[in-house]
Amino acid sequence: MIDLRSYKDSLTLTEFNDMDFGSVPFIGRGKSGKSLAMYSFLEACPEQRSRPKAFYRFPPEVFQKFPSDYQAYAVNSFDEVLPGSIVILEDAARLFPSRSTKGLELQQIMGVASHNDLLILSTVQTLANVDQCLLRDQRVLLICKLFDWFGISFERDELKELEYEADIIIKDIAERYGVDYHLISYCPEFSEALIAPPPGWYGYEISHALRGLKILGVA
Repeated sequence: MIDLRSYKDSLTLTEFNDMDFGSVPFIGRGKSGKSLAMYSFLEACPEQRSRPKAFYRFPPEVFQKFPSDYQAYAVNSFDEVLPGSIVILEDAARLFPSRSTKGLELQQIMGVASHNDLLILSTVQTLANVDQCLLRDQRVLLICKLFDWFGISFERDELKELEYEADIIIKDIAERYGVDYHLISYCPEFSEALIAPPPGWYGYEISHALRGLKILGVA
């Protein structure tokens, strides 16, 4: 378990900080702190914090809640994403469900992510519900939060064991050390659990950015 003081204390965050391109899915059940972890990782890693951040089909009124230097901008098409950006996909299954032709759009951006130095960050409750190109087409750094055990049984077979492992470790740390599980993330690649507090500017408006979203009108 790593209680972060510097990203250099963590193999996971050192790798994350150095990723010019690739895919970083934050996965876990609803209300497990996926968005919190995503913004915490960004805040902890100076190379990523300094990059422009393209929020794909994200409520633009929330941008005023970010720091003035966050370089957040809204896009409704991947053609609007600037090279060198971090692309934020909040609730990726909402945007690119696995049984939809919209997955073709995601495949196209994943195919050129390395050419354009794009780092794709996504939050999703189960990767079974999102097009698998999010996992297979670029370098992947998987970040796990707490899961619903029954829900794991419906996950992609390649990921079930990793998610059960993450669930056990997160619950054990939360109970043993009295840590709020929302703050705990687990990276299977490095077998590393991290306690990452939210940035000082992170609050309800950002954590509930999709509250009240008109699904049929936006997704």
